[in-house]
Amino acid sequence: MDAVRLCQKPAASSSFLPFGVRNKIRYNITALLIQPYLYIMSGTVRQQKFARLIQKELSDIFQRDRRGFLENAFITIAEVQMSPDLSVAKVYISMMLTPNKESVLHRINQHKKEIRKALGEKIRNQARIVPELAFFIDEVQENAMRMDDLLKSLNIPPPDSQSGDKK
Repeated sequence: MDAVRLCQKPAASSSFLPFGVRNKIRYNITALLIQPYLYIMSGTVRQQKFARLIQKELSDIFQRDRRGFLENAFITIAEVQMSPDLSVAKVYISMMLTPNKESVLHRINQHKKEIRKALGEKIRNQARIVPELAFFIDEVQENAMRMDDLLKSLNIPPPDSQSGDKK
């Protein structure tokens, strides 16, 4: 009993907690601070790095557009999501100034093999496999613009002055 008392901090210290309890509290506080950010980033670090690589190289491929299948459509790669085994890439593209988005998406899907081949030539030294590409239209920006227009169109009257302003 005396040996245990010699190893412990004095009881008057307010910061004394057993080692296991101290680590649990530190872990729980850290988890509470980090938890909101976990929902923003999806996938592992490896998936995120590979998705950024695919996004960068695909944007370069679309910018160059050697074959001309995009017909001068302004395309932005909004997001790339990778499967856990890195074999499938979901590519979300934004086409803000393009009037017919479905036809551009159809043309991209028709030339998917050529795009994948060009991607493979660019990332052959950095990746073991070239992922299968699935293209989707990203409608986040269009939805945000639509909501902004709705908020601007609301007719909200100014608040009435209640007190003290009468003469």
